[in-house]
Amino acid sequence: MARGRMSAPGDETDRLYQVPRADFVRTRHELAARAGPRAGAIRRLQKPSLPAWAVNQLYWQRRAVWDRLIAAAGRARAAHQKRLSGKGGDVDPAETEHRDAVRAATEEIRGLLRAAGERASAATLSSVVETLRALPGVEPPGRLIRPLKPLGLEALAGLLPAGHSLLRGLEPPPRPGAPAAPPDRRSKAAKERDARAVRRAAESRTREASRLDADIREATAAERRAAADLARARQTLARAERERTHVAERLQFLEKRVTQAAADVRAHESRSAGAAEGRAALEAKRRVLDDDG
Repeated sequence: MARGRMSAPGDETDRLYQVPRADFVRTRHELAARAGPRAGAIRRLQKPSLPAWAVNQLYWQRRAVWDRLIAAAGRARAAHQKRLSGKGGDVDPAETEHRDAVRAATEEIRGLLRAAGERASAATLSSVVETLRALPGVEPPGRLIRPLKPLGLEALAGLLPAGHSLLRGLEPPPRPGAPAAPPDRRSKAAKERDARAVRRAAESRTREASRLDADIREATAAERRAAADLARARQTLARAERERTHVAERLQFLEKRVTQAAADVRAHESRSAGAAEGRAALEAKRRVLDDDG
């Protein structure tokens, strides 16, 4: 997987959103200390929440995955806009592509969290998925400080041009004394077409919510499996450490026995050599005696 490009050397504040989250405050202080007139603005930069930090790392470290997600979001938005504008079109392929891109980005972020020593809890992953579904946002990419939420009716309004007939029912009532709004002179067919568009948009959001719930359940199950694997790994490590301690104690005992046995061998060798010398001396005396006789 291609890794993301780092920021240009001049964009020092971008470093704040790339360093480990635990280092944010220290890095902010270091940047402010040499920022001169900009020191106050840098000190006011907020530390990202864990889900926001994780999504930022997707931008900084997995740029290809980020670009795929943003492109898929753009195509899904365009498909919805085409349908809501009455031009027809099938949104399902675009939604499928977007959903797959969100899932791939979620898996990358799970790995980034694991590599950073951060816990990918179900709540964290839920916020991550919601943020990925809400992208692109108005914040600069890679500099989120809090998770995003997928929009409600505002998203529908954002897909339609100003003054579209579907938006008329969303406008606030006139203030007292203001001129009455002109009567709705749309044809029955136009009203039914707009109503169908609203229903399709609502159905699409319902499907998206169901898919999000399924993704959250999948993430929760994955977290539980990872926790179970971690517990088993810790048990295996504990057993191995106990065995190592036992082996080390046994080795220490055997080393003492080897040392003692070696000392015994040296002592017996010394006594054996002394006995051999005594025997040789006695034999020499016997030969002298025999010679004198």
